[in-house]
Amino acid sequence: LARSKTPLGSTKNYSHDPNETEKQKILETGDGGVHGYLSNRSEVNPDFYNWNKVFALYCDGSSRNSEVEGAVAVGNESIFFRGHRILEATIASIKEKMGQQFATDFIVGGCSAGGLTVYLHLDY
Repeated sequence: LARSKTPLGSTKNYSHDPNETEKQKILETGDGGVHGYLSNRSEVNPDFYNWNKVFALYCDGSSRNSEVEGAVAVGNESIFFRGHRILEATIASIKEKMGQQFATDFIVGGCSAGGLTVYLHLDY
């Protein structure tokens, strides 16, 4: 239950402003995550710095596998397991924003549970 109230278990408190998101900070500073492959800086990522990138934050606690229709009671509170819906919405958003570019070359990666998510859904 405690995890469901953090960014690792919910998107409830994420900013919807693309200029204020944690993912934008990750792409523009440091190595960009995934050992530099997501960096927008040519000195860090000389081969792919200007490629389109998708950084999907881990947020559902189920590697985007869950699909429970109703709320699950935990003590006096309710939590939801709808990771598969997050996966479908992520892919729909990528297709909408990148159009035909989505079908060209791309690199997919993840760390920890995000890596598991990539492995489980790469052929989705």
